[in-house]
Amino acid sequence: MSAVSNANLNEWVAIAQQLCRNAPTSAACPDCGQSTLVMRDREYGPPHSRGRERYLICTSCGAFNVVNLRRAGCSEAS
Repeated sequence: MSAVSNANLNEWVAIAQQLCRNAPTSAACPDCGQSTLVMRDREYGPPHSRGRERYLICTSCGAFNVVNLRRAGCSEAS
């Protein structure tokens, strides 16, 4: 897998925000354009201030990014 370049960072954040609002079955990868992004959420932190990270991974080209859902503006993060 390869880390995401800063050139596409805004696109990755926009996709994370879109997936928070609409939760479509697939989204296009900002690097290769294929609709093969896989989402995985991971909770972290102590119970009183638990946060959530969303891992976005392209199964086609291997690009990935991790977005903190609070910073992405997702209301679902607790």
